[in-house]
Amino acid sequence: MRGWNGTSGKPLKPTRYIFVLSHSNNFLMVQKFTTPVGRIQHPSLSGGRPVKCAGWLTFDELGELKEISNFTGHYWIQREAVNNLLRFLQNNEVNLSKVEIVFSESGKAKNFKRYTLDEWLNNDCLTQ
Repeated sequence: MRGWNGTSGKPLKPTRYIFVLSHSNNFLMVQKFTTPVGRIQHPSLSGGRPVKCAGWLTFDELGELKEISNFTGHYWIQREAVNNLLRFLQNNEVNLSKVEIVFSESGKAKNFKRYTLDEWLNNDCLTQ
């Protein structure tokens, strides 16, 4: 998982994607969309099973990861879950230098705080 390229080999679109990280470290991500029969949601990716982490990822025009959020209406994603994702991404050599963490205690896209990666790590948010 060195780069963030789509199945075409081209960089991902500069938009938001929903993701889940399973307890067996399977990482699934898709651009969120609505179809005539419904929406793609986090449980669609996880098969309704519990996850290590879920939320949104946002990419810039070059396909670089720029934002990680814990926003999901289906799972309550706490700080340790975000830390699980960060460890997973680091272990898979993902460049996190430009990443901001957007975190909401409720996991909803309101009442959130933004952190640089350094702020997140230096606020004892990343525990081993």
